[in-house]
Parts: sequence; structure tokens; C-alpha cells
Amino acid sequence: MADHGVDVVTDGVDAALELVGTPTLPDTLAATRLHGTVCFTGMLSNQWTVKNFYPIAYLPRGVRLTAYHGEAADLPAEVLQRHLDRIDSGQAILGPTHVYPLEDIRTAHDDLEHGRRVGKLVRRFSRTRGEPPASGGQRGLSLG
Repeated sequence: MADHGVDVVTDGVDAALELVGTPTLPDTLAATRLHGTVCFTGMLSNQWTVKNFYPIAYLPRGVRLTAYHGEAADLPAEVLQRHLDRIDSGQAILGPTHVYPLEDIRTAHDDLEHGRRVGKLVRRFSRTRGEPPASGGQRGLSLG
């Protein structure tokens, strides 16, 4: 592993949410700008620890690392509603996505595997008869 303690990124992201786990944490930290924050909350990789963790060498200078562990009930309803209202009004941008029709599902997976798209990839399909309508009458499937 590179010596992350000497790297200072000035043009990275302000904040990052790490959902995969310890294998991708160094990349997430490296992509975060000076005085940015990384919130470590996911463990999808099933790797639970960082071997030989030494914070001064592991963390980029000026990047804050925090963690969140909790349940949905831990988030007060008014806080969630405030964020949902910001998304609805266009004040909060959730990041880039790309929507693929069903016939392009192979392209979607290939783009995901080769890093040609940034953000979530979504496969959109119409609801079936008798199914309650979702937002805009469409449903989506997140690919990555």
C-alpha cells in the first residue's frame, strides 16, 4: 500500500460515502480533497479489518475519516424528510447516473466492469399490470 500520509489532494471530492469496505477504502480516501470527509459505513466486501492499520500512514493529510453504524430508525424522520425535500426541489444532486433499456443490459454490465460510467447504473423497466405505480410509473434496478 502506498504511503497515504504524504498525499494531499486539493481537487478531489468534498465528501465520500464508503459502502464497499476495507478493500476500496484507500481509493476513496485518495479521491477526497484536503479537508474533505469520508464516512465508512459499508462492509459489502466481507473484509472486516485493515491489516497493520497505522492512521498516520494510512490517511491522507487533511482528510477526515468517520464511521456510521446504525439502523434506519436511528435517523430522525425530520432529518430524512429534509433531505428528501432537497432532492425533490433539485437543491441536492445525487450524482451521475445512466439509464439503460433492457436490450442494452449487456452493455450496462460491460460499462460497469470497465469503468466507462461514473455513479450508479440503472436499468429502467415499465411496471407490470396490477403492480402499484412507482415514481413516474417506472421501476429501476441498480447495477452497481
